[in-house]
This record gives sequence, structure tokens and C-alpha cells, in this order.
Amino acid sequence: SMLVDFPLDGEGKFGKAHEKEEGITFVADATLAELNPRTIEVWSHILHRMPKSTLILKNHNFLRSAETVTQLVDLFGIFGLAHRVDILPESDTCLFFRRGDVCLLPFPARRIDVAADALWAGLPVVCLSGNGPHHREVASALHYLGLGKDAVASTPEEFVELAVAWGEDNARREAFGGGIRQRLQKSPLIDFAVRAADLERVYEELWRSATS
Repeated sequence: SMLVDFPLDGEGKFGKAHEKEEGITFVADATLAELNPRTIEVWSHILHRMPKSTLILKNHNFLRSAETVTQLVDLFGIFGLAHRVDILPESDTCLFFRRGDVCLLPFPARRIDVAADALWAGLPVVCLSGNGPHHREVASALHYLGLGKDAVASTPEEFVELAVAWGEDNARREAFGGGIRQRLQKSPLIDFAVRAADLERVYEELWRSATS
């Protein structure tokens, strides 16, 4: 019964891969709680695999507190990468994602809106499939869109490989960004009539089970 909505903005351009060839920018919209040591460790492996790459974090009030900035610097500094991570105070989510080439989701990924916004901006996303329904919701949506093979990893190691594969292939990212909106618009995930009908069927089944 999950519904996904997408922003109604102009067409614009998709990702930095269409504007320059050098240096890949990974982007992430993650709260401080989501920037846990496990997530940062795996993201750091990706940056090390791609020495010219950088990571931009969407600002979640990180810059208001020197203590928070220090915490983030220390977390990435463990892997010697603090100088390759930046915080972008961009309030427009779609514009934020268009500053990057590939969107990385934290572990666990609980916010389907982040994946939806990144895809709508033309970016491939990489997600780790977790345990339990709340940890698998984003991965399930990506599978439902037919993106499971290219976007959903079953292990942290596979997450790294998927992200690096996207980062190394400019032509693949460009083709993806050029066609993903049309693909999304045809998806049942944003067809409210279809999803409402699905929800009605669930309620009917629950009612029959309760009254039988």
C-alpha cells in the first residue's frame, strides 16, 4: 500500500556527469542519526576505491553546531577522508541531488522519499537491503521499479561494488538519467488509483479474517 510522490519541478539537467568528465560526486541526504559508523565505513570504502571522488551531504542543521561538524569530521577522519566530504546547505532537494552523480543511502535506509527525489533528479541510487519490513521498504520499492539488480545490495561489499560501477560509467549514468522519469511515471508506485485499490483489497482481506 506504499505510495511514492515526486516533486513537480522543471525538466532541467540531470547530474554533473553531463557537464564534466572528471571527478565523481556522490551525494547523500542523511540525518546525523543515519550517519552511523557502519554507514560511514562503507561509504569511505567507496571513496577510497575512487580516489578522485567526493561526497556531499545535505545539511540537516549540521552547520549550526561546531560540535556536530567536529563529530562528522572525526567520523570521516578515521578513514582519512574528511577533506573529501562537504556539507551543502541546499533547501531544494531536487537541486541538491542535481549537484551529484550517484546517491548513496544510509544503513538502514528508512526514507523512501530520499530515494524517490534522487531518482526524479536523474541520479542512480544505491541501497542496502536490511532485515525486517521497516528496513526493507526502500529496497522493496526499488525492486518494484525494476532497479533491484542495479540499486539494491545484499551485503556492504556489494553496496561498494554497485556504487563504484555507477561511478565509473559516465555513459550508463547519462542513459539512466535521461530515461528514469518516464520509467517512474509509468510505475504503479505513483498510480494512486492502483495503490488505493491495493489498499482496499488488504482491508477487505483483514475484514474477512476478523469476521470469519
